[in-house]
Amino acid sequence: MRRTSLFLCLLSLCAAQPLASQVQIDGIVVDDATGEPIPGARVRVYDGFAGWRRRSTDSIGNFSVTLRKLGSHRVDVHSPGYPDVSGTVVTGAFPYQNIEVRMRRSTQVMLPVTILARSQLIPPPHMQGFHDRLRNRRGAYVTREDVAAVRPGYISDMIAQTPGVLVRRTGRYEENRYLYAHRFADGSRTEIVECPLRVLVDAQVVNGRSPSGELQAVTVDYTVDQTMVDGIEIYVDPATVPPEFRGEGAQCGAVVIWTRNRPPQTTTAALEAGT
Repeated sequence: MRRTSLFLCLLSLCAAQPLASQVQIDGIVVDDATGEPIPGARVRVYDGFAGWRRRSTDSIGNFSVTLRKLGSHRVDVHSPGYPDVSGTVVTGAFPYQNIEVRMRRSTQVMLPVTILARSQLIPPPHMQGFHDRLRNRRGAYVTREDVAAVRPGYISDMIAQTPGVLVRRTGRYEENRYLYAHRFADGSRTEIVECPLRVLVDAQVVNGRSPSGELQAVTVDYTVDQTMVDGIEIYVDPATVPPEFRGEGAQCGAVVIWTRNRPPQTTTAALEAGT
């Protein structure tokens, strides 16, 4: 049988809390060359109590299966046009696992591999939406692990790495860093237009407005430092801004920052209404 490698990547996926006697495996199946999800792939996972559990990936390549016990679980994946892949997920002592299956259009004969699934803590309730959007990848995303690896002097420096984001520096020591989106003007290939990004911290809009009512650019470096960040979402294309973050002033895009010390949930609509 022709097979290819089954790879595992640590993903930050959100899922329901499994029962103590269960293990939950969430996964995504993608094309190894393009990174594109593979919908309709047939996945089966062996449960020592109930035999094989069968699933099919959804339109964005995701699948989820709940098993009855911890241990080693065989995973087989089949999709037309790809050699079948097979491997083993070792759940260890952790009830929640995330795997990524990469399928290669290759005729190379390879032996099945054993995969050691690294545990992933289930995200807290306020971060579940972040991880769900991270899976769909409509914008650019910065995780807590990214921040810890880079350890930026300013959070705005990490945000500025996203294409389409501009940081304007002011002050004697350039200590004030304001976030803008920049793009070509309509119908122009030379004229660059800059406009303030709508910035939210823990779902609260932090941009002020000028006397004329226009949204003002803001700096987040005095509000949030790297030790506080749980995740950052960056949408420079207004069409990709999730509905809950749009509101007035998001025509240039939005930056959403989530922190560890998060206040009680307040809806964007209520904030804009001043309630």
